[in-house]
Amino acid sequence: MIVAKTTVEAAPAKTVTETAASSVEPAAAAEIAANTDLYGHYMYGRCTVPSVGMSVALYMPGSFSAIYNSQSVVDTADAAAILSYSWSGDTICSMDTEEWMVADHKNQAFSLLKNVSVGDSMYIDTGDAVTEYVCVDIQDGINNRGSEYWSDKSTGLYTMDGTRCSSLNQGGMVFYTCQENYLHVKLYFWQPV
Repeated sequence: MIVAKTTVEAAPAKTVTETAASSVEPAAAAEIAANTDLYGHYMYGRCTVPSVGMSVALYMPGSFSAIYNSQSVVDTADAAAILSYSWSGDTICSMDTEEWMVADHKNQAFSLLKNVSVGDSMYIDTGDAVTEYVCVDIQDGINNRGSEYWSDKSTGLYTMDGTRCSSLNQGGMVFYTCQENYLHVKLYFWQPV
């Protein structure tokens, strides 16, 4: 379990094609090439969580200004939006320096996340390689949009104890989806294998 004020150290990601025990090969290249623009986002790859039968296309903002269209990506069937709080000019920063946030609706592909357990594997196929991640923690959280939940905290994702998610799980991914409303979210923390 991730503890407040603690950062999970990330090991360099191994692609599944580098892992001898796996026979998963990249297969998303054609799909990625065909999906070059969705509200200013490009298809980054396909995410699968075999233990729960989840498969969803991941879309990355093509520019900083495209982040403002991320809700439209989330509203699209078979599409989850990759977000990051770390940008350098108009370029998203490396996952080595900060985790990526990935959002989708609870009534679309991410509805299956409720069946994920710590230790489950996730795969991201970018067309060139398949990278394996493992779920390291699951928590309830707050999407503090416009400081609606905590007036003394900025907009962003937080664990229930008030720790900003961007200070946890570096080098990994945090998937989140709404629970009873958009303020209350479920957080799934993933680290590369």
